Amino acid sequence: MKYIIALVLILITYGGGLVLKDAANEKNKNVYIPTIYELKKKGGIPVFTDKVVKGKFQEFLTLSGKLQKDGSLISYAAPFISRQIKVGFEAFLDLEHDGKRFKGVVIFVSQGPNLLNGLYEVRIKFSERFNNERSVTIDVPFQTRDHAVLVPREAISLRGHSPAAFVVKDNELVKTTVEIAAANSKEYWIKSGLKAGQVVVTSDTRYFNGGEKVKIVNEKREEL
Repeated sequence: MKYIIALVLILITYGGGLVLKDAANEKNKNVYIPTIYELKKKGGIPVFTDKVVKGKFQEFLTLSGKLQKDGSLISYAAPFISRQIKVGFEAFLDLEHDGKRFKGVVIFVSQGPNLLNGLYEVRIKFSERFNNERSVTIDVPFQTRDHAVLVPREAISLRGHSPAAFVVKDNELVKTTVEIAAANSKEYWIKSGLKAGQVVVTSDTRYFNGGEKVKIVNEKREEL
């Protein structure tokens, strides 16, 4: 008898869940999603933006190796990479799972290749101690340019014949061709085409041609 009662309760719970799910699906069917053309007519297509800034640009060499608990790391680099790294260079480690960035320093670069693998040994030391050993990638800045015009990588469209940015001016988009001097994993150093203080679109620009009316919704960025 107990098993029959339990089975009935399970069936009732399952059936109720299906009813609620059907109701939610029916509600979603009634939600109207406007087209991009309708958004354009009503106040502008929503976009995320960022400002063009002038600051320090750094190019990085990326190394990989095994991080020890005591904060030491040994990596092996190809000759053309090791030649650009000097003792005393900073090194940065980003741990994505906790959002932390650690700064270390290069303490040794071998003058000759390892006889077994033909690569050059690079040693890096971090002041922090870590809970466990792990394989990581390290960024070593080797070239720095002050007062460079910088934009996030998301701001530049590489589709078409020339790289371009979409500048927001009076709530309308102006497609602007740019010349890129250099790039790293996060930003572009712009040689020409943009200047500090301009506002550029950093959300999807695939369907923009220039001239579209837009609405900046940066306050919604964290909700998506």
